[in-house]
Amino acid sequence: MNFKPTKKISSTALPTEKQFESIFREYFVRLCCFADRYTNNIEESKEIVQEVFLKVWDKRDVLPMDDDLKFYLFRSVKNASLNLLQHKRVVDDFQSVLYLLYTADGSENQVFQSLEVIELKEKIDAAVASLPTECRRIFLLSRDMGLKYAEIAQELSVSVKTVETQMSRALSRLRRLLKEYL
Repeated sequence: MNFKPTKKISSTALPTEKQFESIFREYFVRLCCFADRYTNNIEESKEIVQEVFLKVWDKRDVLPMDDDLKFYLFRSVKNASLNLLQHKRVVDDFQSVLYLLYTADGSENQVFQSLEVIELKEKIDAAVASLPTECRRIFLLSRDMGLKYAEIAQELSVSVKTVETQMSRALSRLRRLLKEYL
């Protein structure tokens, strides 16, 4: 397959918006399809590709705007897709642990009667309580109410990206505070 761009941009000059738009139009669909092979979610794939293009625009003065750009784009999309998948796995694992701890009834399950688990549940409660107000609110809407990010965004009149950012911050802080238990 030949992926050469139809218009080669001199690597010595910064691309104009029109040239960058040309590159965007040429690669956007192919990169979305490429990302979708990893994510199996076209909306997430589009977001990944858009973020990669934003980074390219921000770094246009140091990135080669020639044939090497296509390799950079595909590599960046692949890495971003794999990072998203890894992040989802970590979040899912962490959510599973939190779910078990929040829903376990010690009288019904001997595994959860140990002092360590009781201590961990107290640590989790304290860690959640220590989150900044908005971050904690979003975290609890997701975990306790089971709302999806879009539902939380709608309820709080914020963007989905804000919800994602706050959840990422919450999970990161909880991982840091509870690292000795994970």
